[in-house]
Amino acid sequence: MRTRLLLATAAATLAFAAPAAAAPFTDVGPFSGPAGQITLGGANSAAPAQIDWGLAGGVPNPSLQGRLFMDNVPGVQARVRVVNYDNAVNHNLLGTQNGAIRNGVAGLAVFGVNSPAFGGAAHQHVQIVVNGAVVATAICTMGDPTC
Repeated sequence: MRTRLLLATAAATLAFAAPAAAAPFTDVGPFSGPAGQITLGGANSAAPAQIDWGLAGGVPNPSLQGRLFMDNVPGVQARVRVVNYDNAVNHNLLGTQNGAIRNGVAGLAVFGVNSPAFGGAAHQHVQIVVNGAVVATAICTMGDPTC
């Protein structure tokens, strides 16, 4: 009986002492488009957005959370695009997620960015698209704390 208790205690101790998995979050930016007037950030334009890699059974299910800041750009349209790849080495395209098109105004407009989880993607290119053209890109890989 004592032997079983010691073995169970040892197994539980090893389970807690195991090394942590890859970082579950990656900070994105903040980064800006033309003249710094369109920024992807977090709680404010100087804080990073975040990718939650959402590991489920070892399979990444990343989602991006942040805010798109458009400062005094009336008539300009912008969106955030996330391009998903299997990993940084093979770089096989899995799919692209286009956020909603947002319209700039005279003054500051702030829009939430919440991309849905994308199963299997371990590498992402997060892009700011302004009037149909990519103006800034952050290249992010699961396990890297920043991009």
